[in-house]
Amino acid sequence: MDIPQSMGHFLLMLVFAVMFTVAGAAMIYAAVDASDPGQHALANPAFWIGLVSVSFFGVLGIPALLIQMRWRAVLTLTWDGMAEHRVKNGERVTTSATAWCDIEGFSGQYIGGRWPAKGQYTVFMHLRPEGHARYLSQLSPAMGRLQSLNEKLTGPGRIALRRFAGGPKSLHELLDRAHREFGSRSRRA
Repeated sequence: MDIPQSMGHFLLMLVFAVMFTVAGAAMIYAAVDASDPGQHALANPAFWIGLVSVSFFGVLGIPALLIQMRWRAVLTLTWDGMAEHRVKNGERVTTSATAWCDIEGFSGQYIGGRWPAKGQYTVFMHLRPEGHARYLSQLSPAMGRLQSLNEKLTGPGRIALRRFAGGPKSLHELLDRAHREFGSRSRRA
């Protein structure tokens, strides 16, 4: 079973990145337009805030989102385990694979947000120690460092999963059921 990464989530982030880029450009324009010929626009804090907004959201954010949209991840569930793939140059490249016997279970938690907002529901995969070591060995050095930072926040052996189509709560239920059904077979074998 293939579950693609949520395109709606990417589109929403892209809309916000474009909005912040336009707002930053408007702030730069307003700062330059409001400055007298003898006064420099560089002295206006609105100019710098706009420049940071355009640099972060426009120069870095929009291209990064477009690259991620082009190389969307697909989560594949099989009898043996689950794997994450990306399609690059017409080929399906496995970025990570985890056997059901390496997975202890799944959990979901609201991250961020303050009352009354709940925050974002995130699905976590809990790995057994030997499975965790295998998972980390598959990652690139940069992703390994990022994962170790994530584990300092979420706890050892917890892997935060990406947002896939269908929503995080549906994904959580599906992975729980698949782990119960497929995982019990891999433990018996």
